[in-house]
Amino acid sequence: MENEELFIKKGRFRFLKYILFILLIALICGGAYYYYTNRIANPSHIIISSLEKLNSQISDKKTSDVFKLNGLFTIKLDLGNEDKEIADIINNLSLQFKGEFDTKYKISNIDIDSKYKNDKLLKGNFYIENNDIYVYSSDIYDKYIKIDGEEFNLNNEKMNNLKTITIDDEKIIINALVYAFNNSFDKDKIKTLSDNITINNKNYDVNNNYINLTNKDLQSFFNKFYDNLYENIDFMTVYKKIDETGNLKEFFERLNDQLENSHLTYKINFYTTKSFFNQKLISIKFDMQENDDIASIITNFIDDYELIVQVDDFAYLKVNISPSVININAKFNDKDYKIEFNANFNYEEISTITKPDVSNNINMDKLTIDDQDKMKEKLEKNENLSKFINDISKIIQKSSLTTE
Repeated sequence: MENEELFIKKGRFRFLKYILFILLIALICGGAYYYYTNRIANPSHIIISSLEKLNSQISDKKTSDVFKLNGLFTIKLDLGNEDKEIADIINNLSLQFKGEFDTKYKISNIDIDSKYKNDKLLKGNFYIENNDIYVYSSDIYDKYIKIDGEEFNLNNEKMNNLKTITIDDEKIIINALVYAFNNSFDKDKIKTLSDNITINNKNYDVNNNYINLTNKDLQSFFNKFYDNLYENIDFMTVYKKIDETGNLKEFFERLNDQLENSHLTYKINFYTTKSFFNQKLISIKFDMQENDDIASIITNFIDDYELIVQVDDFAYLKVNISPSVININAKFNDKDYKIEFNANFNYEEISTITKPDVSNNINMDKLTIDDQDKMKEKLEKNENLSKFINDISKIIQKSSLTTE
């Protein structure tokens, strides 16, 4: 009898263990499902968490106040057979740029070297300090020519206010913009589908978390976006450094007025990796469409930062930024012409800026007629500059004869 009771008790205990085990499995599965559907697979959460991670990466990035930037600019033109000579002249021009910048003390030292058909055209140095510009070129004059900052509106109040913005202020702005974005769009409108995109010739299987927006949707978004920024005390403190009136509302009102009469539709795509627990934002695409015309802005975050702006087949801009290199490529295509612009920069952090001796200078307003004559003589002795001017003159003469 005792053995029978013991057997029954053991059976009940074993049965209870099974029940508890099943309940535990159910709780784990239910919790995992809830977490997946509400956190991992929830499109709005994916977008928000991805933007927050991206914001954290940008905010934590250390940047130096003093750096060197060296670059080369080139332009390629195709103007058809009629204007081939003009295109040849421009295609043979290049501009080399070497600059050192101190953003804390607002000092710049820039060397410019222009070439025509690979021969020296003009070289010059631009030095900016205390809102004054000093320009020197041995091809033009034997002294630095001083230009007061007011000539170029460098002493403009808003410009000066902008110069007071610190790295911490920039972080506040970025944090505020991401927070405002996360709390301004209608999360119910976000849909998700599997997709495939190409970045730098490499294919990626992604989740496309997208939002389709009308003008009314966008107006509602901007109203909430403004409210979130206006209520952010830290952001408004920084904003008032730029605009003392702090009148941010006027900007958003003008934006909404323009949307009122617009017939555009909009789509925002947030492309994230398909990792189960850690989906990473790798690209954002913003489309604006009116009938068959589409303009797209694409931002990629694979390894380097890449911005692409495309307006149908007419205009294309690509900016690629890595820790030490910045590349810019712009193209404009029309039935009558094609233009391509390239700029390549090398970036390097340095400890201190090189300051040229600008004590031997003359104010631009004090240049005499005799000084101007000396400049003209120097320019006339520049053989490659004369060749460049002669090539242009021939085309102008040829064009005038054709017109007659």
